[in-house]
Amino acid sequence: GKYYVSKKPLALKPRLELFGGVVDVNVHTDDGDSFSTKTGFLGIKMEADLGWDFPVILDFPLEEAKFLVEPFAGLGNRRWRTCHGYLEDWNIVYGRLGIRIIASESNNSKNEFFAETALKLPVSNKVIMDLSEEGFGKVTFRPGKKTSSYIEAGIRLSKFKISLFYESLRFAKSPGVYLDDEWFYPEVKADIYGL
Repeated sequence: GKYYVSKKPLALKPRLELFGGVVDVNVHTDDGDSFSTKTGFLGIKMEADLGWDFPVILDFPLEEAKFLVEPFAGLGNRRWRTCHGYLEDWNIVYGRLGIRIIASESNNSKNEFFAETALKLPVSNKVIMDLSEEGFGKVTFRPGKKTSSYIEAGIRLSKFKISLFYESLRFAKSPGVYLDDEWFYPEVKADIYGL
């Protein structure tokens, strides 16, 4: 067998994504009430990871193949706007800690399979809610910190990528903000799937 040796074993990988859509929202209040609604959202996600390539020994008949395991760490910032009752602007900052696998038929191949999984460790959560209709203007809430996760797998064909992904977003109930009464932002659980 032999090692595949990366020419750049330490690599910084930035990522910029625009996203949007319509989701189903299930709301449960502290009073025990619950209701379902649909809401649109639009946002941007910026991430940068620093990873280190670890080659794996390959034996015949895969001697020409490339197989890398890449642990990585990084930071991300996700911002989006949504409206379900009130206009909300979200801004979250998080760390990323994960592992990426890259495989192809040969060192020179432009086509490769990849998979990655990561934990998203919260640094800062903020949501600004427009409560002008209630007479309070814009109010800032700080949802509690919970670890979320990300999984993606697919193929890269030269400059194009096709993949499936799953991403979770988890936030604990926010500390109270006193207006006419004490207001909270409730616990949030979101699961996002995509192609």
